[in-house]
Amino acid sequence: MTTLPLLPIYLLVDLADTGQAPRKERALNRLVSAVVDRLRADPVLAGCVRLGVIGLAETAIRFQPLEPPEGIDNDLRLPVGGAGSSVAAVPAACQLVARDRVKLAKHRHRPPLFVFLSDDALGIEERSARVEKVLTETHHDATFGSVLYDIDTPQPSAHRAEGDDALRATLGEMERFADAARAALTNDETPPWIGGFESYAVGDPGNAARTVLPKPDRSEWDRRDTVLDGVHLGAVELRAASVRGWSHRYYGVVRQDDYAFRLTEDERYLVAVVSDGVSSATRSHKAAALVTRVGAELLADRLARSDADGVDWVTMTRQLSDEVMKLGERIIDVEPDQRPLDPREVAAHLAATVVFAIIDLRPVDDVMPVHTFAVGDSAAWILRDGARWEPARPVKNAGDGPATAMTRALPLAGRDLGRPVRGRLGRSDVLVLMSDGLGDPLGEGRGPVGRFLATAWARPPAPIQFAAQVDFARRSHDDDRTALAVWPV
Repeated sequence: MTTLPLLPIYLLVDLADTGQAPRKERALNRLVSAVVDRLRADPVLAGCVRLGVIGLAETAIRFQPLEPPEGIDNDLRLPVGGAGSSVAAVPAACQLVARDRVKLAKHRHRPPLFVFLSDDALGIEERSARVEKVLTETHHDATFGSVLYDIDTPQPSAHRAEGDDALRATLGEMERFADAARAALTNDETPPWIGGFESYAVGDPGNAARTVLPKPDRSEWDRRDTVLDGVHLGAVELRAASVRGWSHRYYGVVRQDDYAFRLTEDERYLVAVVSDGVSSATRSHKAAALVTRVGAELLADRLARSDADGVDWVTMTRQLSDEVMKLGERIIDVEPDQRPLDPREVAAHLAATVVFAIIDLRPVDDVMPVHTFAVGDSAAWILRDGARWEPARPVKNAGDGPATAMTRALPLAGRDLGRPVRGRLGRSDVLVLMSDGLGDPLGEGRGPVGRFLATAWARPPAPIQFAAQVDFARRSHDDDRTALAVWPV
């Protein structure tokens, strides 16, 4: 028997008082009740639809959690009042929907349908456009519609819909879904597979993701365009992905980022490392690969003899710089009388930033201690409660000072390396290490990229989905990207 995907439908109800609050309240309740009755009357829709009702005033108010029709009280008594802007409440509504989508992830489901209901004939065009813009920045795959209804009867106004069927005008997309669902139920040749894929984009995707034909780097056939991991490590889930940026895909340049992770032998500590090869260094990908692999090994070895507070980061950074220098002596082609090479000569070919994290897998009061340390501009963030990005290290170009592209990198780390930063990872938090290809569009975590990743990573996604999310398209952000994320379980 065919299993149909669920269809989440959200009625976004404008609760602002336009001067006739009692009549508007009665009309709204009649309209929502009619929607619920219509859903219950159709067996296909009753089985597939999950309906939620969110009021928009000064903030978003959830009047009906996402439920099948039989579980819905169709007398919600939506209260109208206040002059608050429905548009200002949309970000809060986005967060409510994001939480629902996390719960829906275990089911086969379609992207949500949003229907904005308003009685404001003069302002609906502008307000509807603004509501749609905010919604689709976060839920870019959603379908959006708006309905202007008459408060004297719960019918759409004549200039907004044809005929008198308020429900069909309000939920035209739902009706189309019902027709497709019925056709699927009668199709005896339904393929025995489910699933699909669509690339991610945030805001303006630009042209690169649509038009660029990726080229290989002919000098590095064995260096992959994209690598990813998804593993369960006792107390945590880990996802990691490193993807080549669209600029490097266009020019046929190798991916210059890398990552590594290790458990210590006693399984107390998880060590995670992300490195970003400096683009001006001709073989920086080799430096990034060395720094992540050797760095993870050195750090795990030190933690076998001491706790996280006892790690000598200065000594370890010096050892990694020495390893980069040794690699340079082996692979950089110069005349014998030019050896030994000095660090600046090596850095012209081999240079990489790095960020480390040590996660103590033995929680204290249900919280995992975390230590982070970095050389250069690779970043570490903690996503708190699936909603708020908190920097675990200083944010590149944050604040009011001038932006700069200059950064420290191994083997030229210098002496003033800064200190490790201690943090904590709660059960509802996520630790994310990232290269600046992801850190730059994330910014300070409050824009559309921050909202997108917070929604996507509130729970551990499938590994290949995680890689696709790291590879989202956004105009002017075409650098290599690497992210390594850790969820307590």
